[in-house]
Amino acid sequence: MATTLLLITVVSFIASVVVLDKPVFSAEPKFILPHRGCYYASWSTFRPGKARFLPRHIDGSLCTIFYYAFAEIKLDASGGFDTNVIKPSFGFLTRAGASPYSNVSLSNLDSASDLKFLKRKNPDIKLMLSVGGWGTEQKFTAIAQSADLRKIFISTVIKSVRQLEYDGLDISWEYPLKKDAAYFTSLITDIRTAFDNEATSSGQTRLIFTAAVGNSTLEGYNVPLMNQSLDLINLMTYDLHTPYFEPTETGHHSQLFPPFSNSSSTNVRDFTEAWEKAGIHKSKLVVGLAAHGDTWNLTTNATGVGAKASGQGPPGFFTKTPGFLAYFEICEKIRSAELIPTLQPDIKTPYARSSNGQWWVSYEDETSVREKVRWTAQKRYSGVFLWDITLDDFFGGCGVRYPLLNAVKSEYKV
Repeated sequence: MATTLLLITVVSFIASVVVLDKPVFSAEPKFILPHRGCYYASWSTFRPGKARFLPRHIDGSLCTIFYYAFAEIKLDASGGFDTNVIKPSFGFLTRAGASPYSNVSLSNLDSASDLKFLKRKNPDIKLMLSVGGWGTEQKFTAIAQSADLRKIFISTVIKSVRQLEYDGLDISWEYPLKKDAAYFTSLITDIRTAFDNEATSSGQTRLIFTAAVGNSTLEGYNVPLMNQSLDLINLMTYDLHTPYFEPTETGHHSQLFPPFSNSSSTNVRDFTEAWEKAGIHKSKLVVGLAAHGDTWNLTTNATGVGAKASGQGPPGFFTKTPGFLAYFEICEKIRSAELIPTLQPDIKTPYARSSNGQWWVSYEDETSVREKVRWTAQKRYSGVFLWDITLDDFFGGCGVRYPLLNAVKSEYKV
């Protein structure tokens, strides 16, 4: 009997030692509040001249979370990591019923490690790997509808984020449709479960999990489960009215409020409140700001919101994209009097027409950014983010460097 008791005691002691050797605690991530997020478009390094943006141009004091955009999803049958692709692809993938793919990997990670200097200067800054972007929705569907591919994708993400010494993952699925809702739900719940398990087993701080969502219908999302699974939801409260989708009529792409003449016009306030009413907690809602303008060619002498138009306006010298201008291009055109700005009081955002009356642009400036930051603070939302840091006047061509981000910082009094 004594021998039996001794054996039990020894076994119990050994078991306790084994348990104690395992990590018993994993820290939850801590954020600097309010959130000031900045997306970094890695392809900006290919812009010409002074508009070429390099990681060393980043002012780490202006943002609390940096999102590297984008890690590209690669679906193939061979496997392995492809880090040789620098410029991201925005091509579409043919949708398939049963997935023919056996592996998921990520590319466009070469320059991601270049952001790590930000954490050396301020360890509290968060670095996020943003996966996806425009034109990748079919790839997300292929992954999300397959349990095997979800598992491979998630393990690939965890490995990549940890190797980069980043803090988490941002999903930019643009955009799940109603038929994708179940797949999207499976993907985000599996990711969060894997992040929790990985943190527990490794003893490291849990990886942060965020998602960027657009102004499309909420039918593609299981909002209550998003609220449970995600740390932050970045609302893309811009490009609400664009020359690509609405070519025949000008409109502001990021108006805070609807114009008095059209109360049903899509706007930041209604977009944000819709997500809150659907079940996302205020502490997780981050309102998007835009450092770009959308342009239209005018067809009449009218130059306000709702003027008749004929599609995308002329491209910028540096950004070279019809219907699109960076803020640094807009402010220089205003300084040279090529653009004549107007602030529309009811929508709390500006627009401008060209001095020759041929084209029109909706955009954000320092005043409208301050208005949105004040509104966000009054509503007790989590903060704001900027798409994207490389489009602000980062070289100070119109005066101070980063006027939009400095307006955010100043208004939050940080």
